[in-house]
Amino acid sequence: SSAASDVYKRQYEYSDAIGAYVVAALLALIIGVTGWFGRLLAIVPKPVMAAVLAGVLLPFVLKAVEAVVTSPIVAGGLVVAFLIGRRITPRYAVLVAMVVGAVLSAVTGQAHAPALTLDLSGPVWTTPTFDLQAIMGIAVPLVIVTMAGQNGPGLAVMGALGYKVNDKLVLG
Repeated sequence: SSAASDVYKRQYEYSDAIGAYVVAALLALIIGVTGWFGRLLAIVPKPVMAAVLAGVLLPFVLKAVEAVVTSPIVAGGLVVAFLIGRRITPRYAVLVAMVVGAVLSAVTGQAHAPALTLDLSGPVWTTPTFDLQAIMGIAVPLVIVTMAGQNGPGLAVMGALGYKVNDKLVLG
């Protein structure tokens, strides 16, 4: 995410970044619980929300088209597997496509897996610190991007499909 890359550009301390993410989570929770987001969303015209959703999804679509050009066997196999999977087992169509894609990638020599080792790891506690620059540079943009780029279009799509969505229950 852009917030994550901002951490590396400005070289915030790791604990400052964690603190900023805590603040972002609290801000998102407050916005969700109070219903502010739903009121704001009601003001924004639906075509604008559709455009935001299109902007979020466009890079994925462009990458898919690029994959068809650079790797037609794998990309075509994914599409066919997904379509057949939707007919046979709709619930697992994505999983079917993923497995077929992995097999086709391996068969065509396009799967590049570095040497993998199985190691167990444990949690490492890092006490968050709260730096104003990190909060302004990470937390605020993260909340804006998450709410405007993810939650807004998601709620708009649900509304367009006829669902009455209570944003307080979904986001709070």
